[in-house]
Amino acid sequence: MTKILVSALLLCAAAEAQQRPRLVGISHIAVRTKDLNAARRFYGDLLGYQEAFTVRKDRTAVIGGGLPQDQVNAVFFKVNNRQYIVVMPETSPDQPRYVGAAIETDDVEAMRLYLRSIGYAAPDKAERTPTHDLAFHVKDPDGNSYEIMQYTPESLSVRTVGKFLGDQRASHRILHVGISITKQETADFYLKGFSLR
Repeated sequence: MTKILVSALLLCAAAEAQQRPRLVGISHIAVRTKDLNAARRFYGDLLGYQEAFTVRKDRTAVIGGGLPQDQVNAVFFKVNNRQYIVVMPETSPDQPRYVGAAIETDDVEAMRLYLRSIGYAAPDKAERTPTHDLAFHVKDPDGNSYEIMQYTPESLSVRTVGKFLGDQRASHRILHVGISITKQETADFYLKGFSLR
């Protein structure tokens, strides 16, 4: 009887792991820049996005912006209350300009387990980011990097709802992130892991 009960519990747990949690949307795109002040003129002055928060080189985050490039690891330009354009100063000139994107879920742990259950590599646990989100990183078979993340009550995004949203923003949403893929396995990763069509 004990073996049957344990087997039934394991089957229930496996079935539960097979359910993909809800994906809310794109949380951010991240790009590198040689000149942070030039990027501020482009994203801030031209496109109308405000610096909502900054991750310093020591991996601590502060609300607001304007720190000099030599103190900055990443600047979050706010598109809306859930989406950002993240600009990172390069550390060497040969780094690619596109860093990656983040996909928001309402259950990061369930998403981590789901990806593992269908055979994709995912870390042992999600980590707290400098902006107080929960997140882990994955790569598709072509090497494109993604952060899978969940906002928490302590997230800087939650703490700044309604702030840093200028009327002059070029757009109020990020609808698309385009990447190049070369392998069928990569297409399968998006179809199976994220139910994209």
